[in-house]
Amino acid sequence: MIPVKITKVSGNIPLLESSSILYVTIARVIINPALDLSKTSNITFAVPDPIVDLGEFTVEFRVRVTGTFRNNMALFYAYPSEIYSRFGDVVIQPNQLQIKYNGVQPASQTGFASNKWYHIAYVFDGKANTFKIYVNGRLDVTTSAPANTRFNLNSMGFGGGGLPMQVQELRFWDQSACTKEIQDGACAVSPKLPNLYGYWKFNEGMGNSVADITGHGHTGTFTGANAWISGVRCPE
Repeated sequence: MIPVKITKVSGNIPLLESSSILYVTIARVIINPALDLSKTSNITFAVPDPIVDLGEFTVEFRVRVTGTFRNNMALFYAYPSEIYSRFGDVVIQPNQLQIKYNGVQPASQTGFASNKWYHIAYVFDGKANTFKIYVNGRLDVTTSAPANTRFNLNSMGFGGGGLPMQVQELRFWDQSACTKEIQDGACAVSPKLPNLYGYWKFNEGMGNSVADITGHGHTGTFTGANAWISGVRCPE
């Protein structure tokens, strides 16, 4: 918010001192490339530092489905302690989000639309035994998590070959984020923040790799040509 002082007016309208300052709000828009997964294989991330006995985490990304939703459209996943997110399953609609972990499969209440960018976040808190899904910064659903759930992770990836979707701003945190943190970081965050395990902006615009800008070395690789799009605005 920027104050603007009016010092002079024209015509017969008097300038009132009490009305001489206006406040202008400037909304920042970030414009970056994104990866079009319809033209690629799945993305595999290097994990040089496997995670052991993880009791909380947050996953965030921006995604746009450009075609028809169908079951089992893979999003972010990690193993061997399964964290698997996707659009669509036999027990939900194709345009609902589902996350599988430790034998449970919480799903979003939101039904997603094609050709629209969404910021998705899901948060596991092993201390509170809760699992939360956020859509565009709004809490969509909260479920109870199985007690004593822990994760050991040595592989991570995103997507599946030829899926009609685009992605950017993927992050994996080894902490549970609060609502304000999710809302404030919808378009970008500092790569130097604590507990940010991996951060892939997908802003390369060329090539077949995606940098982890935390510097932790979790580089993503994929196969495919002409897979980048440009001019993606956040917020839209």
